Amino acid sequence: RSSDLMGITSSLESVPAEGIGGLAEGVTPLEMADAYATLANGGIHHDPTAISKVEFPNGKVDESGADGGERVLTEGQAYEVTRILEGVITSGTGAGYTSIGCSSEAGKTGTSEEESDAWFVGYTPMFATAVWVGHPQSREYTGYGGPTAGPIWQSYMSAAQEGECPEFEVPDSMPELSGLDSEHTSASGYSSGDYEEEESYEGEEEKEKSPAEKGGEKEAGGEEGGNEAAPAPTPTPAPTPTPA
Repeated sequence: RSSDLMGITSSLESVPAEGIGGLAEGVTPLEMADAYATLANGGIHHDPTAISKVEFPNGKVDESGADGGERVLTEGQAYEVTRILEGVITSGTGAGYTSIGCSSEAGKTGTSEEESDAWFVGYTPMFATAVWVGHPQSREYTGYGGPTAGPIWQSYMSAAQEGECPEFEVPDSMPELSGLDSEHTSASGYSSGDYEEEESYEGEEEKEKSPAEKGGEKEAGGEEGGNEAAPAPTPTPAPTPTPA
């Protein structure tokens, strides 16, 4: 599976919800940074390492062996995903919280466990970084990924980049994509147009009620059921004529 090849080692169940983060057990920040680094590197995956070099007091330097990596996605596939995730920073749920001022930066917010877990995982052509903020034991409110984890990513990446802003390389050819048809879901086609993303940080707005629904509410000075027809007034009986 692509997830395995990109560095996700946690157990997945291969259900459609996993495409938007619906996982039974979840993954680690290291796995997420590793997988997104594959996108940043144009589809080539490198195993993560904690030590790049060792410098001794006498000036000797031992560097880890060069890892050529393994191509797990085509350049076009990696770039197509990157192009979509750029929109998260420029106009999506990360807008206003994550940009470091470079034109080539991409990422994705994440909010789960009833807003007790907040994520932002993003990358540039130089670095990939995953930020998680949460309350795994108490499951107290943490917040949304954009305004909670996003500024941490922004601060760290700004320092790491040191003002450098290289561009994502545009491949010579793009992948031909089609709609997904499976036992779980289906799509009539794929559009490579502008990416749109919606998420409300203030909670869902109350839906506008139809006239029939509004009738069940109390009106000024009235009781519930205001849409019911008022009873017709009882007519006043005509006076009985007096005999002459």
